Formats: sequence, C-alpha cells, structure tokens
Amino acid sequence: MAKYGYKILVIEDDIQIQKLFEISLIEQNFLVKICHTNKEAFNNFDIFNPDLVILDLGLPDGDGKQFIKQMRKNKCQFLPKPVSTASSASSVIVMTHRGQSTLRPR
Repeated sequence: MAKYGYKILVIEDDIQIQKLFEISLIEQNFLVKICHTNKEAFNNFDIFNPDLVILDLGLPDGDGKQFIKQMRKNKCQFLPKPVSTASSASSVIVMTHRGQSTLRPR
C-alpha cells in the first residue's frame, strides 16, 4: 500500500484539468481530493483538512475568490508557505488563464 504525503484539495470544474492534476499529483504520492464547485469545496474542506489548495477562479457557482473569503470568515488561515512546513494553515495556489492569449501583470 502506498504511503501518501501531503493532502491537496483541487477546486476545478474542467474534467480534463481535474484528471491532469489528479494523475500528476497521485504519481508523486500526494493524497488528492477533487471538488467541482465552491459549495463542494466548503463541504469537504474541514473533513479533508488539506495542506495545499489549488483553486480555479472561474467556477460554476461563483468566483474562486469567494471560496477564500468564505474560508477566512470561518477563521481558516491561508498562508504562503513551503509545503514542507508543518502548521495548521493551508496554502493556496490560484489559477486562471483560460481564454486569455497573454498573461496579465498584477
């Protein structure tokens, strides 16, 4: 039986992208939970207790930023940190690029 390392919550509605993340991360021995919507992610966050969240901004039930705002209201800490750091906070990687021909500077 494989021993899994860190837990990664992927919030993504595109099935092809979900599969890409799932296959790639499991190959590297990460435990992966895929959620398709903000609501599904809210319902699974405390149960799964991820070390890292990979978050799509364009979700069918709202902007991915709503997920972050809601989790902060619930006193969840999102910290930029190396995955090797042990703490009770989760890190978030936000992704968006679909349909754009160039990257926009922030």
